[in-house]
Amino acid sequence: AWSFNYSTVRDYFYKLKAILDDHDIPLENVYNMDEKGCQLGGGHKGRHRKYLF
Repeated sequence: AWSFNYSTVRDYFYKLKAILDDHDIPLENVYNMDEKGCQLGGGHKGRHRKYLF
């Protein structure tokens, strides 16, 4: 929380709202992504064998 900058976050959401309004993008078409982007396709979880001794 130390690096949280209120004015930067507020500016980001103002710009996001302007883009959504300009292009008529509904909120249900907005997805959550991080700095790595979003994953296309399914993940590969639990396919490896695990051995317990």
